[in-house]
Amino acid sequence: MAAPPLTEVKLQCNLEISTEFFYKKTADTIRETRRENASVSIQEFGKRLIIIVEGTEPLVSVATTDPRLPQLRKHLNLSTDLVWYLTNEINYGEGTEGTTDVKIDRNTGLLTFSQTKTSPGSISKISGSGNCSKVDTTKKKF
Repeated sequence: MAAPPLTEVKLQCNLEISTEFFYKKTADTIRETRRENASVSIQEFGKRLIIIVEGTEPLVSVATTDPRLPQLRKHLNLSTDLVWYLTNEINYGEGTEGTTDVKIDRNTGLLTFSQTKTSPGSISKISGSGNCSKVDTTKKKF
């Protein structure tokens, strides 16, 4: 039986990104908002789905299953023909865990993401949203 084909879609996005760091010991909070161009890679291989969002540095990634993510505790794939929507719960080790959500509307190109990481000493949150367009317009899938 042949393996299912790999489908890869690349997007270019203009995102507004907000970050927040809360330090438990001092109760200090640092907030930042910025605009950034980002690239998104969506890979589908059978039932496996991987979404990677990268700006000037990696922003977030989510996957249904991926051997490169051994710390993946749980995933929830709510994707349909109209939206890619994936949530991951991750154990980073040493008392740090987090949740990441990525949602892409396949009709409008609107991308939203959020990630929360909780460690013994801090809580960090990053979220973003913006519009995306296909890099290769000859590909039908989006």
